[in-house]
Amino acid sequence: MQVLTASSEPLIRIDTQLGEGPIWERESGTLHFVDVGKNCIHHYHYTTKQLTTDHYDACIGSIALRKNHPGFIAGTTRGFALLPPADPSRPSSSSEPLTIGPHVIGSNPLADPACHAESPEQPNRMFNDGVCDGSGRFFCGSKTLRGEPFLEQRQPGKVYRVQKGGSDEWKIEQVLGRFTIPNGMGITSDLKTMYISDTRAPHIRAYDYEDSTGVLSAERVWVTTPYDARPDGMCLDDQDRVYVAKWSGAKVTRYLPDGTPDLEIVFPTANNITAPVFGGPDMDILFVTSGSLNEAGEDTDSEKVAKYTAAGSVFAVQLPGVRGVDKRRFGW
Repeated sequence: MQVLTASSEPLIRIDTQLGEGPIWERESGTLHFVDVGKNCIHHYHYTTKQLTTDHYDACIGSIALRKNHPGFIAGTTRGFALLPPADPSRPSSSSEPLTIGPHVIGSNPLADPACHAESPEQPNRMFNDGVCDGSGRFFCGSKTLRGEPFLEQRQPGKVYRVQKGGSDEWKIEQVLGRFTIPNGMGITSDLKTMYISDTRAPHIRAYDYEDSTGVLSAERVWVTTPYDARPDGMCLDDQDRVYVAKWSGAKVTRYLPDGTPDLEIVFPTANNITAPVFGGPDMDILFVTSGSLNEAGEDTDSEKVAKYTAAGSVFAVQLPGVRGVDKRRFGW
């Protein structure tokens, strides 16, 4: 297996609590990513190196660009929301955050008591990572709310699907259950296979996928990982190779379609690697987010503090000869 070492110096040196969910917007040359721990979306213009931030009054777990409208669909602690696009002129600060409430669509499935029947001890949920399919549906996982007790054996995580119904009303349905933490998701170029990380299992599941209906079937474990390198966010390249961030593993691992690992990208200055995405002018740059040591309860470990000096930052790794694909967009 080939091993590459990323630069010790990040592309964006930033103190995110939990950097996650990067997406590349080709039209504007902008990398968007969230800080789950600080309730914000960051927007980094690759050419000018300008970074702007939208602060919100609730936690945002993931975002996806919209196909026919500006802005994003987001999975939040208040349900799914259609958020406005980046606007450097729009005032936003942690002391005067933007309000998510007016942008929420449909009913919030996380507020439905029926969602908690399996684990009534854990009524609080939030949305986590997500992905759009070829028809524009948005799939997004739910997990135990940050700061709440986590009962791993109850497998509280679920996956929801968002789309417009026949009556033009929002249709939000649970489609999968029994995850520890459903995390990174990806769909192959032929739209026939979906991968979902189950972080604390720790493994990656694969499903047969039918894009015309949005139905998942034939669940199986595709890859099992060590517990000290748990699978988090993911993306695919144009050969359907899967790049998986490894929480606590300080690396991104690339897997061939048969599940064989053939490349590791090691990050010397960040331990908790959270999510990769391809971008850049030629789609050959892998942008990679990370989480802070504090997020993992490691900020009192003097050895890790001395070693992982860029924890929470965003990295960029150029991969000559590799070409990524654009993240699919939400269709409504």
